[in-house]
Amino acid sequence: MAVLMPIASPLRFSSGGYDGIGFAIPINMAKWVAEQLIETGQVKRAYLGVTIQPVDGKLAEQFGVEVGQGAIVSQVLPDSPAEKAGLKPGDVILEFNGEKVTGPRNLQGIVERLTIGRSYKMTILRDGKRRSVDVTVRQMPENYALAEAPGGAEPKPHEGSFKDLGIDIQDLTPELAERLGVKEQTGVVVTSVDPNSPAYEAGLRTGAIIKQVGKRKVNSADEFREAIKNESLKDGILLLVRHPSGGTGFVVVQAE
Repeated sequence: MAVLMPIASPLRFSSGGYDGIGFAIPINMAKWVAEQLIETGQVKRAYLGVTIQPVDGKLAEQFGVEVGQGAIVSQVLPDSPAEKAGLKPGDVILEFNGEKVTGPRNLQGIVERLTIGRSYKMTILRDGKRRSVDVTVRQMPENYALAEAPGGAEPKPHEGSFKDLGIDIQDLTPELAERLGVKEQTGVVVTSVDPNSPAYEAGLRTGAIIKQVGKRKVNSADEFREAIKNESLKDGILLLVRHPSGGTGFVVVQAE
């Protein structure tokens, strides 16, 4: 499951009542919030503008890191601090502002207390190599939110069948993107998924958009077919996917 990292979303309570759950707020966080309120009368939060996900067992093997080490960038939002810093999907954020990153929640806690407008060092892993990048954080826009989840009509019959994976796919045309209610212009659409397949087990569903195979972007059924030629289901095939729910993240399709 991928997590949108504006940096932090405000707490929302759907029930409107108290359900007997206690919340422990770290003293540093409470102090930071209090100082913000005293100085400005409001809490200003920084943001990166990325969708991130934790490193689980299968992803750890694919990216060459330990389980729980870092956070994987699955999407970089336009005109965001992350985009301006040159971050890309597939980057693993290892450290930020001198602190080790151990997952999405940890990174969120690091980012939200940074000073807006300042530049900070970030250590990432890209293509197996560590890199240092400078990121200038900005204030999170008031209406910052995920794009609307796709809906509408199901896609038409496939243009490619991949029985080993258990999926059929079709090129993503502008007309199809409009019917699905998405702004995506790249990738291929999953038109059917075998419920007894490795793809289904990995979380792929009809209407998902596959944007990348490994580190290779795919924009047609032919490109997808070419990209998986040298991939192994036994070892696991890494895909970057926009799910029908609207979230974008990496999945590993692997035969058990």
